[in-house]
Amino acid sequence: MTSCQWLRHLIILCGAGLIPSLHAADITVSTTAYDLVEDGGCSLREAVRNAKNDNGASVDCVAGLGADRIFFDPLLDGQVIVVTTRLVIDSDIALLGRGADLLSLSGDGKTHLFEVTPTGLLRIEALTLTEGSAPNGGLVQSEGLLIIRNSTLSMSDADTGGGALFISASETLLEGVTLSGNRTDLGGAAIENLGSLTLINSTVSDNWSFNDSAIRSSGSLTLRQVTVAESMGNGLQVTSGNWSIINSVITDSSGQDCLANNPADTEITSLISDASCQASFSGLSLLGPLTDNGGTTLTHAPEDFSALREIADPLECEPIDQRGVARPLGIGCDIGAVEATPGLIFSDSFETLSVSRRHYWHR
Repeated sequence: MTSCQWLRHLIILCGAGLIPSLHAADITVSTTAYDLVEDGGCSLREAVRNAKNDNGASVDCVAGLGADRIFFDPLLDGQVIVVTTRLVIDSDIALLGRGADLLSLSGDGKTHLFEVTPTGLLRIEALTLTEGSAPNGGLVQSEGLLIIRNSTLSMSDADTGGGALFISASETLLEGVTLSGNRTDLGGAAIENLGSLTLINSTVSDNWSFNDSAIRSSGSLTLRQVTVAESMGNGLQVTSGNWSIINSVITDSSGQDCLANNPADTEITSLISDASCQASFSGLSLLGPLTDNGGTTLTHAPEDFSALREIADPLECEPIDQRGVARPLGIGCDIGAVEATPGLIFSDSFETLSVSRRHYWHR
């Protein structure tokens, strides 16, 4: 591995929170307006402009300087910022929300939200990105480094791949992310991956591709504690490249759960319901619906007597699940993005489940 490649991997680890990162300026978005007008409110467009250019060109926002962090005022909770023109990211920028259930960035069905160039590093945390539309990559088109954590990517569309994300010759990490309600005519309804993609503790559900799959990959793909469910079309399609599936489940697709031109390089304790690709287990998953199981993103929780419960490889078990709940809760870890809570069954047949919601205060 070259020194440049080591640097790129170091940046990914840093952005994922695994290595402390240095930042230069903290900029707070204080309005849902999306303009460059000097009106006393710092808009998202103005904040990104200052962060990209390392200056104070937009006087309503703090000046940018280096690897900047963009926050959102708590007064914006419960609101939507409509992105009317895409934001091009060609430097190191972090967008740090306070909870995916608190603030949404919407393309209003007219544009994609972000384009990450080969020189760009975009980190998104605790936000919902929704209602994007583009020929490919309905929400984000990335040729650079992309890290998305604890967020929702939903209700977006593309013509030829990547209803939510189009990853081209770049590195991407998704952790604690739900992708749902995305669609495309061809290619991956949720994700089209031509680069290097890792998903950890994430849910890919109810994405529509009438002629393809929820995730289509021709690059490098790793799924760790991931749930892929209820795809209209196929669940996963690997046309080429290396891929690994670890403690993950693919289930309940209208087509095949998995199509792969080459076997997985690594398969550890995963379940593919229709046995369409090599996996340790097949058969019914008995997942509950996509709903609020705690945390700030919607998830599928294993039901009672689910085959996913307590059989994941303990050496590969993530320390928390998608909601931030510690694993394991029983005698062993569960397969997929959510760790089922050992319930108390009362005489009225209702099972208790208590998981606190998490919001983010990055300071």
